[in-house]
Amino acid sequence: DHLAANWEKVLSRPDAFWHMVAEVDGQLVGYTHGSLGGQWHTPRTMAYLCTMYIRVDHRSAALFGEMVESFVAWADQVGAEAKWACLTNGMTGPVLDRLWRRHGFHCVGTMYERTV
Repeated sequence: DHLAANWEKVLSRPDAFWHMVAEVDGQLVGYTHGSLGGQWHTPRTMAYLCTMYIRVDHRSAALFGEMVESFVAWADQVGAEAKWACLTNGMTGPVLDRLWRRHGFHCVGTMYERTV
């Protein structure tokens, strides 16, 4: 079980968390953040893109790409051995899949939700 050792290693780092805002003409149009972490099944340090939001009126493949590549650059800089994008909004489909794949990601799972 590598989880405890991974989190101990990650939480001791001042660079374990990352944030980015996207602005157009001084106006906030997007936000994303990531963190380092680990899993129970591997000693690898993982980078997780935890949140990404782009205002509807500014959504484009170009802005999506800038935000994703900024995350990847940070993850590379801090030595992450794998990069994961945590999609928790239920958005799926071939367009979104192509966008992620264009930036080197591939689907490795799914998500389940239980509502009250």
